[in-house]
Amino acid sequence: MKLYFSETQKFNQLWFKIVIFGAILISISSFIIMFFKDLNRPIEYYLLNGAIVLVTSFFIIFLFLKMRLLTEVRENGCYFKFSPFHRKFRKIENYISFEKIEYRPIREYGGWGIRKGRNGWCYNVSGNTGVLFKFSDGKTLLIGTQKGDEFIKSLEKL
Repeated sequence: MKLYFSETQKFNQLWFKIVIFGAILISISSFIIMFFKDLNRPIEYYLLNGAIVLVTSFFIIFLFLKMRLLTEVRENGCYFKFSPFHRKFRKIENYISFEKIEYRPIREYGGWGIRKGRNGWCYNVSGNTGVLFKFSDGKTLLIGTQKGDEFIKSLEKL
């Protein structure tokens, strides 16, 4: 099967790294404060709470580091996958039009990730450029991209 376009995007913005680092710092410091504030509890209590904090923190970090938006235009259609939430590629079908747009992720969709805004569903990880697919029922789907012109040219080949 011929592949016309492929793009893999991940969360790699500076603000994202600051938020992750801040969340870890807050989790660990709150555990340390709890430990020194109340020394009357048995050590098992602190070990259990510490383990919960560490496992939760590492799970969140792992999840965000594994998040990827994969977009492909193949000879039989356009596909996307937001890993690790989608196990398989999803085909975008029955759209009536598409266009490259610039949008405001926070204002229009509430940020980045898998989002539902007043305009429809949005899958994005960075930037403010995407390809907006319009469907006959009035719904839309926005796929964020860093390669908008290349994405559009490959869709036109279909």
